[in-house]
Amino acid sequence: MGKFDKVAWSIIEQMPPPSMPGHKGLALSGRPKDFAELESLVSDGENFDIAVALFLDEFYCFKTEDFLAAEPTDFFDARTRAWLAGVAEYLSHRFRLPVPTWVGKPEYFLPEFWKKSDDSGEQEFRQRNIGYNPRHLIRL
Repeated sequence: MGKFDKVAWSIIEQMPPPSMPGHKGLALSGRPKDFAELESLVSDGENFDIAVALFLDEFYCFKTEDFLAAEPTDFFDARTRAWLAGVAEYLSHRFRLPVPTWVGKPEYFLPEFWKKSDDSGEQEFRQRNIGYNPRHLIRL
C-alpha cells in the first residue's frame, strides 16, 4: 500500500459519524445503505460505478456491519457478485467489523481469473480470483 493510500484510508477511518445516526439509505439520504439498495439504484437505470460510489460514500459515513449484511442477488452477474463479496470482506477487515458469513459461499469465488483493475490486489480479492486493488474503493 502506498503512502497516499495510507493517508486516504486514515482520513476515512477517522471521519466522525454523522449527527443524525439513523439517517441512512435511499429514502433518507439518497444513497444506498446495502447491496439491495445498490441493486435497486442500478435496476432503476443508475450507472453501476456511480451507484457503487454512492454506496461507499454512505458506508464511510456510518461504517456499520448492516451495510454488508445482505447478499447481492442474481440480478448481478457472477463476477460482480464475487467482487461485491470481496468488497464486503475487505471493508469488514478494514473497519474491524464482523465479516458476513455469506462471503464464504462457493458462488462468490470465480473459477477463472478476472482482472478488474490494472494493479495487484489484496487477499480478499485474490482468493476470489479477482485482480483488483482496493485503492479504487477510496472516496474522499
